[in-house]
Amino acid sequence: MTKFFRLFLFISCINFALSAAGQSTQKTTISGNFTGMSFGQFVEQVERVSPHRFFYNLADVDSLRVTGQATD
Repeated sequence: MTKFFRLFLFISCINFALSAAGQSTQKTTISGNFTGMSFGQFVEQVERVSPHRFFYNLADVDSLRVTGQATD
């Protein structure tokens, strides 16, 4: 490997390590009864109580039903 490539690799690794260290470690818990609801309703409830956002094609999930219960 050339010196330039080694330096580039080293800087990239340092950059990756620093950006990973800056990520939030806040734990998000979700509770609820999600029995028999549409995927869209499930996503709305999860987005309402968490910082998570879902991006999906509605046509792909229009008949998808969610059934489950979560505690923390």
